Amino acid sequence: MPIPHEFPWVTEIRSLPLRNSQMSQARDVLRVFDTAFEHARLNPDEHVLRYTVGRLKNVRWDPANWPFFQHLLLQAVVAEPATLATALGYLLQGREEGLGLENDLVSEVLNGLISQHAALGHGSEAVWSLWGLLSLELPIEPNALRALEQTTDCTVVLTTLHARSLGLIPNPFDTTMWEGLMTVDELYGSNWLVSYEARVKGWLPSLRGPDHIATDPNFNWLRNLGVSFYDTSRIGPLKLTGVAPSIGVAPIFSL
Repeated sequence: MPIPHEFPWVTEIRSLPLRNSQMSQARDVLRVFDTAFEHARLNPDEHVLRYTVGRLKNVRWDPANWPFFQHLLLQAVVAEPATLATALGYLLQGREEGLGLENDLVSEVLNGLISQHAALGHGSEAVWSLWGLLSLELPIEPNALRALEQTTDCTVVLTTLHARSLGLIPNPFDTTMWEGLMTVDELYGSNWLVSYEARVKGWLPSLRGPDHIATDPNFNWLRNLGVSFYDTSRIGPLKLTGVAPSIGVAPIFSL
């Protein structure tokens, strides 16, 4: 004692102004991101960009600055994918308010994140990117599709199967690896969620026999009770939670 109560970069970023006039706002937001990128470089183990993106939740963007803000926002997403959930909330909100969307750029970034992270098993980055493409009604590119075919993360698999059921994934699309999970044995393995949910939703057939869930009393009991773990209605807009961003870990948006 005495010790500071917050990181120095938090104090500096929070103190930067964000004015309302078009030219002032453009200069201010550029300064905010330039400062954040520099602090993120110097403090790679801290949530600098996540805090910065969360701090912008109450800004009313001048329509002329909205495309510029999207470019800066997506740079932050590429640099720190943990900002993605909050960034998607801004993009969806802006689109709903009629500000428009930089479709080509957003699609390039989200598809690129899927291509980079899906096959590596980085489920959070891949599933948020895929969720963003579905919610923003943007196409899933071939490179991203090939990466999705290799994923074993249950949330990514189920979201991909959901997209496929909506006709958003063109054929040919290889689900051979996932079809191998549709057995009674897999109901008790690490991929039980896919084995159960994909059959309940009718997204994948049982590998052996007409219905592998029906042959297992425990999971059949769950299905008869109407238990499901994937809510297909959750493709859509995010809403502000009103929770302060703290140091970048508070939930700024919710479904």
